[in-house]
Amino acid sequence: MKKILILLLAITCQVSFSQTKKKSVPPPPKLKILSPPKVNSPYSSKPKNNVVTIVKDNSFPLSFKFEINKDTIFQPNSEFAEIIEISDDGYSEDLNVTIISRTASDTLKFEYKDDAKDDRIMYSYFEKRKWCEAKMNKEIMAAVDKESKAKIEFKVVLDKAKKKILYLENTATKRKYMPTSYEAPSPSIGF
Repeated sequence: MKKILILLLAITCQVSFSQTKKKSVPPPPKLKILSPPKVNSPYSSKPKNNVVTIVKDNSFPLSFKFEINKDTIFQPNSEFAEIIEISDDGYSEDLNVTIISRTASDTLKFEYKDDAKDDRIMYSYFEKRKWCEAKMNKEIMAAVDKESKAKIEFKVVLDKAKKKILYLENTATKRKYMPTSYEAPSPSIGF
């Protein structure tokens, strides 16, 4: 038994001397958390033009309407109303403009009464839509049709406090478009 203990002592000594000492591992360096770089996004800055500011502040497109309001009968294929809808494109100071032309498909009769609402006997009409991109230059809105590239200019008339648009005026035809409520397109209208 004495021999076994001496042998065991010799083996443990040899094992302890033969082991190499491990080097201590340094702790990992502290990570630096960097903030993201500042990016000047065009939609986060305040628009420079009052008209663009007014359009961006509205949740629905602004809508303006020119309509012939007099006692008259329209023959087929004659235009009786035009609606201009202005909305924000979301990324820049450009505006999206939709021009809706209403044309009589059959005989259309308007009877205008001053006391209450005007009575209209409508038979049927067509709507034609043009989608445009518009840029503002002071009080002139230049709308360019996306398909035909035709340019239409409107003078935008603001109130003195510049918090709302009073009306639009087509610079070529001198038509005045008065504010009206926005009407969402019918699901049955084909685009």
